[in-house]
Formats: sequence, C-alpha cells, structure tokens
Amino acid sequence: MGAAPVQSTSALARENVRKYFNDVVASHKLPSLPAVATKVLEMIQDPDIKAQKLCRILSDDAALAGRILAVSRSASYAQRNLPTTLLGAVQVLGFRTLRNVVTASATHSLASEETECRKHCGTTP
Repeated sequence: MGAAPVQSTSALARENVRKYFNDVVASHKLPSLPAVATKVLEMIQDPDIKAQKLCRILSDDAALAGRILAVSRSASYAQRNLPTTLLGAVQVLGFRTLRNVVTASATHSLASEETECRKHCGTTP
C-alpha cells in the first residue's frame, strides 16, 4: 500500500523536472552541441567502443581534433614522445579526459558563436 504514493510522487517529480527543462530550453533557445561533439559524447558512453572508430568521427572536426592533439602534448602528460596522430592523442588522454575536452570545446564554441551574433546583430539576452 505504501509504495503507490511514493511511486506517484516520484513520477510527479520527474514530470516536473522534465517540464522545467523544456521551459528553460524554450525560453532561452539554447543551441544544440555541434554534431561531431554530440556523436563523440554518445560513443564514449559505449564500453565496447574502439579508439580507432572514435578517431574517425573526431577527424571530421579539424578544430576539435587539433585541440585534442594540443592537450595531449601538454606538459601535464609528460610524454617522452609527443603524439603525432589523433589515435595517439586519444590514447594519451583516455576517454574521461577526452570527454571533458570535447565538452569544453563544444561549449566554448557555442559561447563564441553567441558572442559573435551579439556583436554583429546587436541583440541582447
């Protein structure tokens, strides 16, 4: 008997969160992440993903691939031989750090696009 009210409260809470999220997205017109970043973030969630397949997708976005290479060559990773390929860079970084780099790069590009639009269009939030 006691499980039904908890279940309905939980369902109501999920519905409220979903409604709130949809309201925020609709009112702020949040842009979506770039296609390559979205695909890479989805692929990283798969425990059976191969680094080579991930690199094929990453190579479609030259700026993102360059950023990943640059991060993998930083002194933080103390590599004797710096990676020269995207596959080498992904192996140095690992999937967790790769996810963070992709997310940061995608959100940075979205923020830059919004700033440029405001500059040229004269719009304000």
